[in-house]
Amino acid sequence: MLFRSNDSDIYQEHLFHGPHFHAVKNVQGWSSSGLVAQVGTLAKVSDWVKQPQRSDWLADPLAVDAALQLGILWGIQALGKPSLPMVVGGYQQFQRKFPKGGVEARLWVERSSPSKIVASVDFVDAQGQLVARLSNVEWTADASLKQAFMKEPASSPR
Repeated sequence: MLFRSNDSDIYQEHLFHGPHFHAVKNVQGWSSSGLVAQVGTLAKVSDWVKQPQRSDWLADPLAVDAALQLGILWGIQALGKPSLPMVVGGYQQFQRKFPKGGVEARLWVERSSPSKIVASVDFVDAQGQLVARLSNVEWTADASLKQAFMKEPASSPR
């Protein structure tokens, strides 16, 4: 693998996200058809929203962002260049909410070309139950993004 498995290496070497968006905890496996990683979830809405209307997330935004980051990592490994998500075809949630402490994210690539990745991502809890699925996500891959990824990390959502 081009990237080592822990989050500090991933974010220092390949992704542009700042500390609040360091959702990919470790990559457990990679293949030409996808990758599997442990990703974080947010403990409280108030971690991101100053005066939240509710105390729990319905869909966890950090885990969803992690899924988009996994497509970027897969593109770096498989295509040799970074990518950015452009389209999310669908989202389904199968449990009331995401578990605290993180989930396993399983990205599987449906098709790819030198400039495009189409994949879906399943979020699975510690008991192996499906929590949610992002489907038909499209990333555009372009070598010129490499320079853009070297800029200052994106900051906190606040």
